[in-house]
Amino acid sequence: MVGDPNQTIYTFTGASSGYLLEFLTAYPDATVVTLTRNYRSTGRIIALANRVVSGETDLDELVSQNDLGIEPEILQAADSVDEANRIASDISKQLAKGVKPNEIAILYRVNSQSEQFEKALADRGIDYQVRGGERFFNRPEILHVVRLVRAETITPSDRPLYQIVSDACRELGWKAKEPDAPGAIREKWEALNSFLAIVDEMPEDSSLEDFIKEVDERIRSQHEPIKAAITISTIHAAKGLEWDSVFLAGLNEGLLPIGYAKTDAAIHEERRLFYVGVTRARKELALSYSLRDSVNGRERTRSRFFNLLAR
Repeated sequence: MVGDPNQTIYTFTGASSGYLLEFLTAYPDATVVTLTRNYRSTGRIIALANRVVSGETDLDELVSQNDLGIEPEILQAADSVDEANRIASDISKQLAKGVKPNEIAILYRVNSQSEQFEKALADRGIDYQVRGGERFFNRPEILHVVRLVRAETITPSDRPLYQIVSDACRELGWKAKEPDAPGAIREKWEALNSFLAIVDEMPEDSSLEDFIKEVDERIRSQHEPIKAAITISTIHAAKGLEWDSVFLAGLNEGLLPIGYAKTDAAIHEERRLFYVGVTRARKELALSYSLRDSVNGRERTRSRFFNLLAR
């Protein structure tokens, strides 16, 4: 049995770290091996992560096996729009230096935070993909296009595989030109475009039956398409993933910790969520917050979790 109690972030679904922390009580003769070597992140990122969860459990601290790296950056923005624009500007500079877009991510607490980051990136012509909403293969347009492709097996044709799949996508409104509009229209186009891109990942002589088998396997394993674009994601949806450069954004009271986290247990879970966000970064990490909400003009307070970083 393997697990990390510091990454227990789904207690609202019934998940618990109790079976890990109390394992020796149930099985006193068991051998416990503590895995403390971290091969993902730089030394400075791991040092910060250790401070975030210090005192949460009796587990030993993580020890990075990489270079110290650069110091994580803390960014204070005037308001949430300014925060999004400054992050997008920094991303633009990283791309200019040669960082691959799929090695950069913006992470936040709730889905509603994504819109301002989408706009800031779109204004600069930077491609992105949004995670943290519904599962890719559960999206209505993907369910629909899969049905259309399956129907092609009833009356086989000599059309190439790419044409069969692209025609199915076009029936649902897909076009070769990417839409300018953000939001739902763009998300639908991106989903269909990513589905079509699966064809490019298959051998040239693949048949329709081969494609359907590949799609069925991806549905079974929830192997979602990944494109060369900036990732915008909730922290929950980013668990298990990693990027060279991570912007952990919207670190304000009411967002992280979330406003409805009132009990000690809930705050501890939000703290673990912060830890998960921090440990997604391999080389560079930026933590940001804003002083005002751009939508309603209300003042904001930076997250109490910043106090953990000074320890």
